[in-house]
Amino acid sequence: MRLRAVFVAAVLLWPVSALSQDSSGFFSGNDLYDKCTAESLVCAAYVAGMADAFVHDGTVCLPQVSTRQLVDVVMAYLRAHPESRIYSAASIGDVAFTQAFPCVSKRRPPG
Repeated sequence: MRLRAVFVAAVLLWPVSALSQDSSGFFSGNDLYDKCTAESLVCAAYVAGMADAFVHDGTVCLPQVSTRQLVDVVMAYLRAHPESRIYSAASIGDVAFTQAFPCVSKRRPPG
């Protein structure tokens, strides 16, 4: 828990332009892709923070996964959908996590 707080603090203290031309958030998908391909602490912190937020609001239901696995899910999505990198990193994380870890109660019944 303490390590996660350090990650979140690192992201919050990272100097990032809130007025990025290709993003409506602090990070665009391009920014996140760059950080994650460099395997930076910022990438892990940002992805862990997104996952925590989405779990808290009930968007996703995570099984026991590591931060590395969460980064892998986001990076797989970014690699498969390079056209989406112009959108905010948070919206990309939302889609990637929702597809990978949907909550059972929010799944549509078959048929």
